[in-house]
Amino acid sequence: MATANRALQQGATETSGYERTVALLQARYSGAAAEAARFEAAQRSAARATIAAREATESAARSTAAQFQGSLNSRFNIGASNGDREADFLAAAAGADRLRAKLDPLFAVQQAYRTDLMEMKGALAAGIISEDAYTAALGRRKGAFAEQIADLGRRPARRQQGWRPASASSAV
Repeated sequence: MATANRALQQGATETSGYERTVALLQARYSGAAAEAARFEAAQRSAARATIAAREATESAARSTAAQFQGSLNSRFNIGASNGDREADFLAAAAGADRLRAKLDPLFAVQQAYRTDLMEMKGALAAGIISEDAYTAALGRRKGAFAEQIADLGRRPARRQQGWRPASASSAV
């Protein structure tokens, strides 16, 4: 029994040595673990601050860009009540088309053809003419358009022989 007691005592001594070693290691590593936790918290805080700074910078940049765009828009009268400017543009475009129709016979024929097609489509949509009447009128108008284009193809020969449009001959 004495040997058993000695073995138990020796085991207890070794166990207490192991416990001291474990406690010492725990003390070392718990300090390192606490330090690692503090470092991780500091990194998270720095990341949040960086993100907040980046968002603030982006917001300031957007605001500056919006102010600059507003300044350009007001300087060049962009975006402000364009109703009058749009009407002026449309009137100028219509005037240019009228002048072009006067000077370019092909353009005049094309404009008249488009106008006639829109009138025929409107009459069909409003129920003023039947589908058959529309088809017949469309066929006649296409034929007349083709004839007008062919006539325009013969006009340069007339011009070489001294032919001038009615408006040009009265101006001479």
